[in-house]
This record gives sequence, structure tokens and C-alpha cells, in this order.
Amino acid sequence: MESIIESPSVVVCRCSPTQKAIVVDLLKKYRNKKVRVCAIGDGGNDVSMIQSAYVGIGIVGKKGKQASLAAAFSINPFSYLTRLLFVHGRDSYKRTASLSQFIIHRGVIITVIQAIFSFTAISLYQGFLLVDYGTVYTMFPVFSLVLDQDVPADIALLYPELYKELAKGRSSVIMYVGLILFDADFIHVVSITFTALILTELLMVALAIQIWHILMVVGEFLSFTCYVLSIVIFQSHFDIRFLESWSFIWRVVAITAISCLPLYILKYMQTKFKPPIHEKLTQYATLK
Repeated sequence: MESIIESPSVVVCRCSPTQKAIVVDLLKKYRNKKVRVCAIGDGGNDVSMIQSAYVGIGIVGKKGKQASLAAAFSINPFSYLTRLLFVHGRDSYKRTASLSQFIIHRGVIITVIQAIFSFTAISLYQGFLLVDYGTVYTMFPVFSLVLDQDVPADIALLYPELYKELAKGRSSVIMYVGLILFDADFIHVVSITFTALILTELLMVALAIQIWHILMVVGEFLSFTCYVLSIVIFQSHFDIRFLESWSFIWRVVAITAISCLPLYILKYMQTKFKPPIHEKLTQYATLK
């Protein structure tokens, strides 16, 4: 029993469906909680095992499609398993993590700004700004992160160790600096901080991208264009003359730079002096 629990992989054959499921349950119970059990089968007697695991993979074979229909993932030949795990699985893991991070970041940053300005009874941002912030102004760049890829598929297959790298574990600046730099008119603080907020979010997404895709570029420009168009459409909420002045421009540039520049410098220093493994392998493959 102890040898089974400590094994990186277990082959179960000549057992009943219930016995196979029990093996999976024991691994889930006694292995490290950080370990995720994946069950792979190709027949109807593997369905219980597949459904008991955290992740089930069914193989379409001579025994029928019962296993593939009951599994979370279905493949034809067993050889596809390597690509499923080390290419699609790794990319999905990283993309989901980045997407989740920026969705949370997008909500937290505007919430903190609202909280800092909660001493006044007047709402800082109008309702349409809050709605459009999450649905139009920042949606396209954030969701374009699902296209990001740090290393090509052939590198990921050649160096499976890259998968282990996945296990390694600004908003107040915008508001406080905005309060220092805005004029006495309330509409100016809205214009300055919200514009800086949009630019900061777009730049943070750009900072996280490893390999640019054309749709990512389109998403960045499309989101900012939508914000500019909304200013033109809802002129009653903005002081257009102030937005066209250098007073507005230098304030927005200053706030955005203070929010983003330290992170860009940190990323540059990390890449320069302690680059991640995938960047080293990508550079090595390029040199070859």
C-alpha cells in the first residue's frame, strides 16, 4: 500500500471497476494534498476510475467510447497524452491563471479607488463608467490573454520540466496622486483618474503578455478607442476643453508612469539577471 501511495504513476489491470475506483480514492486520500490524481482508461470498466479522479482522460479505442464519454478529456491514440499534458495542459494552466489574476485585479483596483474617495457623498464614477469599465474598456485586452504562449509547442514537448515551473508560486497610487494633481472642479478628478485607470490596466495586460498575437494588439487599441468614443458621446460627464489641455495630459501621464514604471523596471531586471527557465530555453532554441 505504501509503495502505491509514493509512486508517481500506478497501472491497474485485471481489477473490477470498483477496485480501480478504490485505488484512485486511496491516492486522493493519502497523497499530498497538492497532488492531483489523473485517471486514464479506454474501456467501460474504467468509467468508475475516471469519474473518481480529479481529472479523467478517456481513450477512444476498440473497447468503445464509454471511457471517452465519461471523461473530462477525450483522445484517440494514447500518444496524444504527451501533447495534451505538456502543451495544451500547460498553456491552459498559465492562461487561466493570468486571466483570473487580471479579472481580480480589474475589480480590486477600481474598488480601492472608490473606497479612497468614499468620504464624500457624491459617487466618484458615473454608473455607465463602472459598467463600461468591466465590459468594454478592459474586456478585450484581458480576455486576449487566452491566446498568450510563452514557449512554442516543440520546446514544451522537448523539456517536460517546464511544467514544474508552474507550481512556483497600484490602485491607491492612481487615486492619491490623482487627488494631488486634480483641480478644484470635481469632474477633473474623474477624468484624470479614470483615464489613468484605463491606461494602467491596458499596460499591465501588455506587461504580462509573453508572445504578442494580432488579436491582442487589436484588443488593446479597440478598448482604448471605445473609451475615447464614449468621451465624445457622453460629453456632459466630461470637460472636453480640459481633456484637450496639456494640464490633463501631463497629469494622466504622470499618474500612469508612477503606477506602471516600477513594475516594468522590475520585470526588466528579473529578465536580465534571473530569467525564467522558459525564456532561457526559447533563447537557446533560437540560437540553434
